[in-house]
Amino acid sequence: MQHDHDPVFRKIIVPWYDSDIVCAVSAIAMVVVFLFALRGINLALQIADAPAFIWMPLILAGMSLCAFFSLIARLLHRRLMT
Repeated sequence: MQHDHDPVFRKIIVPWYDSDIVCAVSAIAMVVVFLFALRGINLALQIADAPAFIWMPLILAGMSLCAFFSLIARLLHRRLMT
């Protein structure tokens, strides 16, 4: 059976959790999480007993930046490809 080269429905349906609005809100939330992680790094450096625990806010900051850039790349890819 051959594929139909002229389908009736050409637009791809994007699920709600992958829509532009949800991606933008998630990117903004990742900025807030990153700022929270920066505050945690600042506090860990100020407290004398806490520098050993700086790894947790560093991981949180790194993961939030990765998610932020992934979401921004997804949004830009959609805008440039459409």
